[in-house]
Amino acid sequence: AGTLMAVWHRDNTGEGQHVDVSMQEALSINQETAMQTYDMLKAIRTRTGARGLIPIDIPGIGVYECADGQVFAYLGSPGGAPWTVMLDWMNREGKAEDLNEEPYISLIRELHLRFLTSLTQEPAKLPERIKNLGHIYGVFSRFCATMPKWTLYEEGQKQRLMFGIVSTPEDLAKNPQLKARHWLQQVAHDHLGATVDYAGPPYRLHETPWAIRSRAPLPGEHNTDVFTG
Repeated sequence: AGTLMAVWHRDNTGEGQHVDVSMQEALSINQETAMQTYDMLKAIRTRTGARGLIPIDIPGIGVYECADGQVFAYLGSPGGAPWTVMLDWMNREGKAEDLNEEPYISLIRELHLRFLTSLTQEPAKLPERIKNLGHIYGVFSRFCATMPKWTLYEEGQKQRLMFGIVSTPEDLAKNPQLKARHWLQQVAHDHLGATVDYAGPPYRLHETPWAIRSRAPLPGEHNTDVFTG
């Protein structure tokens, strides 16, 4: 959308401009694939719960309780470090329990999306695998429960382990990256005698900057303008 706006500006003025897009800011108003799912499948997206589309507990995938909140983990996925790196971290913290023993260590070495999508191809092995995955899931959950969410996120990122904080409104208001980019916008609310932080733009155009020009309207505030203007 930011690029299209810059092209439209170019067509009207003959001048280009720099488009700055932060993935984090764009995702703040993310709808994922809800619209495309309906366009292509005529299906309305629904919540799948913490397990996602695979109806068993997969170690390192999903929402996990921490010492002070929650994180979303997506370990073993393309683009991130393998599960063995997570195990090394748990070993350093002395919280790997028995995961370095069989049958768990062999299973951990295979914990990636290709393995997960082939789980049902060997039905005879499925019950034992589900049992062993459940054990690894429990050990990993206990590890997460001892760690602050920012520690899991920041230390995990250093090791290419895919953790994200399940942010509360307070977390977003204090997020250091959003603060560094001055994303939150203060808007005066005269009827409150205070300013309120509003969400900022998903993209920034250098020559035609985005801005909030007024606060959100009060109920019925613009009725006259709408019905008679």
